[in-house]
Amino acid sequence: MPHHTTTIAILAAIVVMLFVYQYVGTPSSLDLDTYVPLTNSVKFGATVEGLTSNIQEAEDLDWDALPEAGGDLLNGEGDQAVSSGKRKVRIDLGVMSRCPDARLCESVMDKVFSYPGIRDKIDVRLNYIGRPDDSETYGVSCMHGDRECAGNIHQLCMQQHTLTTSLTPPHPSSPDTPYLSTALPPYWSFTLAQNFIDSSRTGDLEYAKECAKAVGVDWESSGVARCVGRAGTDERLMEDGEEMEDGMEGQKLLLESVKKLIDMDVAKSCTILIEDKVRCVHDGSWKNCDEGHEILDFVHSIDKEYEKLHS
Repeated sequence: MPHHTTTIAILAAIVVMLFVYQYVGTPSSLDLDTYVPLTNSVKFGATVEGLTSNIQEAEDLDWDALPEAGGDLLNGEGDQAVSSGKRKVRIDLGVMSRCPDARLCESVMDKVFSYPGIRDKIDVRLNYIGRPDDSETYGVSCMHGDRECAGNIHQLCMQQHTLTTSLTPPHPSSPDTPYLSTALPPYWSFTLAQNFIDSSRTGDLEYAKECAKAVGVDWESSGVARCVGRAGTDERLMEDGEEMEDGMEGQKLLLESVKKLIDMDVAKSCTILIEDKVRCVHDGSWKNCDEGHEILDFVHSIDKEYEKLHS
């Protein structure tokens, strides 16, 4: 009997080890304890109302004890139940690259996107708030000026050219580089890096290049450089009468993004949309969040939409 009991204990330990490896992942693939600590939102310079409570909300979660989104892991649900052929839940964030509300919103949503069982169910896009204006440098008027328009272009070009690529960090994630540990494509890490390292420099071309390098994206070979052109320098994107292909893609992406949000009647940064419907807004504080604004509230909303898509 003792021998039989020992054998059962050993088999149980092996099953537990396989379960953890298969469904939770290794620290390098999902390290939620070090992943984008929201206390760095203070470093971001965000002073909007409600920042402290949202930071505390995220930090107080016992990530190891959280249930898997999307069902029972033992029944083969969760991440492993999501096949690449299934349509994902579309999430749009209406933001501005130099907006404190956007930085807070992106920090909170990063925790949501990293929640077990969620990353394979979502298709996330950043879109930017502004107003078309041919007299402006980039063809768009941005609330925080041309520097913000340039920052929007940097992030849009990164999104456009890294959306389907995997992140290969130049070195492992650490508390000093939490933006490297991401479940989404490199454009998301790039945006978090711009927020985390020195958000006051967002919109500066050299800073964008530094952030790209920090998250392992080659500025030139990725196509981002050609998309961005001179956006974020003291020079105009395009001199009068000059035909210049470099930078035109970025300007076009910005204009399309701005028009998309105008068509969707989105004017506040940050607006979170799930399947083209406003889910929540952070504009000084959380607003219009009928289903709640805590991390698990967003997780449940995504899971519900996914089930609706595939029921």
